[in-house]
Amino acid sequence: MQVSVSDEVREYIVTHDTLSLATTYNGQVCSTPLFYQVDSDLRLYFISDATTRHIQNAINNPKAAVSIFEQNQSWQSIRGVQIEGNVSRVSDKKRKQIETLYCEKFTFLKNILEAVDDEDAKRVKQRFQSSNFYAVTPDFVRFIDNSRGFGFKEEYYLSHT
Repeated sequence: MQVSVSDEVREYIVTHDTLSLATTYNGQVCSTPLFYQVDSDLRLYFISDATTRHIQNAINNPKAAVSIFEQNQSWQSIRGVQIEGNVSRVSDKKRKQIETLYCEKFTFLKNILEAVDDEDAKRVKQRFQSSNFYAVTPDFVRFIDNSRGFGFKEEYYLSHT
């Protein structure tokens, strides 16, 4: 099922590569930058170690917030996406599919994973293989674009059924 947002919002999410994931649990908050890839249902996929604070928070409280935005802007040109949704671990069965999707966007990673004689690449590959993919499934998306006027926004409530 393709999730309904404007073409402009979808394009914005697809063409960017870094998000800020905010999680919380038991009064502990965490925000971390992560590379991501997106599918046609706007699920945002990232890879992380299960022991990190943001993942431990998400395990205990899957509700999370995501920001995707551009750096070094004047307030008149602020543009970005705010997303609310749930974080879940990608199943082992689906990992290869998501890994392929992820490496389509981050070809440098694909090159590292395919390297055989490079010691640094071997360490990265080992770390990559011991980490998990996670998905943020959005239930709310807000697109802001101050270039259209201060406080301009479009909001979408999504259903993943």
